[in-house]
Amino acid sequence: MFTLLGLLTRSRASRTKLIDALGQVSGAYSLIFLFKDKLIGVRDPRGFRPLCLGALNGSYVLASETCALDIIQAHYIRDIEPERL
Repeated sequence: MFTLLGLLTRSRASRTKLIDALGQVSGAYSLIFLFKDKLIGVRDPRGFRPLCLGALNGSYVLASETCALDIIQAHYIRDIEPERL
């Protein structure tokens, strides 16, 4: 069985790596990846795990639930749809 990190190291370019690796993962998940210049959030294809997008001081933030955005006083934008980057 491969780990997600192992799958990422075997793939090609950055965004393509992530898409290729996630195509081989099953189950329920909500993931956040922090790269040098970007923040990427991903939900599983069936949308079992929540993930929402917010804004704080001109930057985007991701959280598993809107109550986390409330705590840091971020503005809720929308939920990340299932199977979306």
